[in-house]
Amino acid sequence: MQDLISVIVPVYNAERYIQDCTKSILGQTYKNIELILVDDSSTDRSLSLMQELQSCDERIKIVSHEKNAGPGATRNTGISSALGKWIFFVDSDDVINSDMIETMVQCAEENSAECVVCNFCNSQIEGYLGEPKLISAEEYRQKYFEKFPPTTYVGSNCNKCYRSDIIKEHELFFDEKERFAEDFRFHANYMDHVSKIYIIPKAFYVYNQHADSLTTGSVLVEEGLIRYERLMAFGYNKFNTYMSEEKRKRYQSGY
Repeated sequence: MQDLISVIVPVYNAERYIQDCTKSILGQTYKNIELILVDDSSTDRSLSLMQELQSCDERIKIVSHEKNAGPGATRNTGISSALGKWIFFVDSDDVINSDMIETMVQCAEENSAECVVCNFCNSQIEGYLGEPKLISAEEYRQKYFEKFPPTTYVGSNCNKCYRSDIIKEHELFFDEKERFAEDFRFHANYMDHVSKIYIIPKAFYVYNQHADSLTTGSVLVEEGLIRYERLMAFGYNKFNTYMSEEKRKRYQSGY
């Protein structure tokens, strides 16, 4: 019997995308899924569309915020509601390939990995993950966390699967005050509690980059600089012990 898998989708004013996103998740070759749609007080038709979809598939769970709380808080609500062995995060404006969950869970189980990372289907995303391989958490940190700002395939939660028991045992929730790179912070903290990561070069996740996306929305230059300063400080404090002296100095100079 398949283990239950939780897929968490934070939703805010996503009426143009939520149907395609939901169908790509429910259409997975892996069937034992609970799809947790967390509505962050949308002002468009997102909630009503979600309810229509729920009426056709009992695997959908809907949780609603009375007030808009941001992406971190919305994902935390999903984590608190999740009952599955593994947790996936999908953004409401994206879609995933039909065999993503089955392949990633299988790789995790067969290799006793606590995290699996895949690639993106978008030419704008930097980086290529190389050949399929199992690596240690230390090697992963050294290879992927020493460059800042982190590329999307490193910083995002959406191309990864996580063990639910590790998240809940160590209370690894998203920073609800931080609305910039909060996903990277979560992933970095999760890495403190794992030993093995499996890398899959296949691009399972279809990233939809558009003007009103949470990851591409514009902010004032001053606010952007403040956000990057906080991110750089977090990254240095978290990973400087894994850097060579030369890279540590280069990082400090850049910071």
